[in-house]
Amino acid sequence: MTRLYAVADIHADHKAFETIGAVIRENKPDALIVAGDMAGRAPWGKKSVIGRLAALPIPVFAVRGNSDSKDMERIINRSSIKSLHLSSIKFGKANLVGVSGTLALPFASRIALRQKELFSALENMVGPDTILVAHPPPRGCRDGVLGRFKAGCSALAKLVEKRKPLLVLCGHIHENTGTAFMGKTLVVNCALGRGCKGALVDVDPGLTVRML
Repeated sequence: MTRLYAVADIHADHKAFETIGAVIRENKPDALIVAGDMAGRAPWGKKSVIGRLAALPIPVFAVRGNSDSKDMERIINRSSIKSLHLSSIKFGKANLVGVSGTLALPFASRIALRQKELFSALENMVGPDTILVAHPPPRGCRDGVLGRFKAGCSALAKLVEKRKPLLVLCGHIHENTGTAFMGKTLVVNCALGRGCKGALVDVDPGLTVRML
């Protein structure tokens, strides 16, 4: 069995790191998956957060979110953290693929300005056994804002509908954490806070998810 601990939206918060440490000690996951928004944009925040993540006693895989500037990719690549951006990585029984970025728009999200090229490259990496990691949820699934508006990413939703990955790990919409199916794909919004400590994902070779 491969056990993953998935979180999003750390936002350089000390309490979030306390939560992550406690969950790792109690549940002994094989790796941590961070679905974006690790830090703010201040240089000290980026380096401090990446340093604390890299110091954890398990491997860490991550994508960037809307509060993580592009130069964080360079900081990540200089650490022991593995960036999942446009990468396909086999870890134990899990097939991990990720995409970084989010442009937060009024009641909608985009991964990037030039999404067509990005998703064209991403599409060939995604299949029925893929665990896809992105910061925003696919539009229409765990993306509700104010109980009325859907703020997920339409391009991501189209990719999920077409390629049918096993699982999508995301965050961004703090008020709509939890799980839901989009077709055969399980979508998990694992944003920290509001009573959510992330999610445990067991791959063996089936799939079991437990929200914390």
